[in-house]
Amino acid sequence: MVREQLPPTLVQIKNLIKHYGEKTIFKDASLQIRSGDKIALIGANGSGKSTLLKIIDGIDHDYQGEVTISPSVRIGYLAQELDNLNGRNTIVEEILLTGAQVSEARLLLAGLLFRGDDVYKEISKLSMGEKCRVAFAKLISAGATLLLLDEPTNHLDIISREKIEEVLEEYQGSLLLVSHDRYLVKRTARRILKIENQRLKCYEGGYDYYLAKSQQEALQEQAGENYDQINDKIMKLEWELACISGQLSQTLEEEEKEKLNNKFIEIAKQLNKNKKIIEELGR
Repeated sequence: MVREQLPPTLVQIKNLIKHYGEKTIFKDASLQIRSGDKIALIGANGSGKSTLLKIIDGIDHDYQGEVTISPSVRIGYLAQELDNLNGRNTIVEEILLTGAQVSEARLLLAGLLFRGDDVYKEISKLSMGEKCRVAFAKLISAGATLLLLDEPTNHLDIISREKIEEVLEEYQGSLLLVSHDRYLVKRTARRILKIENQRLKCYEGGYDYYLAKSQQEALQEQAGENYDQINDKIMKLEWELACISGQLSQTLEEEEKEKLNNKFIEIAKQLNKNKKIIEELGR
């Protein structure tokens, strides 16, 4: 578990520009990762999700802009740790390289479904899913305070996925997660970071909040200039209702009063309909 005191801001990215040949991946992209953040990074395939993780980890230096990493942060990048596993070691030997005691290592590994003599399996003989669990355990054991995870559940079965999700929920450090596993994102992410138009757009809420906000934004874009027209119509309808109310307060023939009542009801329906549109637009 991560218990040490960390600064409020762990990673600060300003005006990031990144190209692959003639293709622009990021243009004036900015991002702040705060202490305790659990962020899911989403975007279309090829939009730069893995590239951003590599830039933060320091693997990719070929960019322009300002990337500031707090010196007190210990970054754990799952893909890099997976590559660094020593195939000749047993599972427990690999975890002990982090400085953990045998009892600590075995407890952590048991939580990730390596129990009994399983911990003495040679890493070279493990499946890709098992190697992912070992690499993940090693990051946790090493005390990483910022985890960078790129599709961490891709090679895992359902039970293994659930265990990873449990560990991530209890993890006290910060997290930047790339995953197509919506359940994992919903369960772990507290902020959503979307790569859109070569920039980074942050949603200050979980996945359900992101979906609702995205729908609002789509409605706003669709409405466009119609928003002002709808507001003008609302003002006009409210004025008409006020006038009819004034007329209804006077002494009237029964037939005339009924006509005004019907007109009032019809205008009130139109007013409510237009107000509902404005509410859906969230403006």
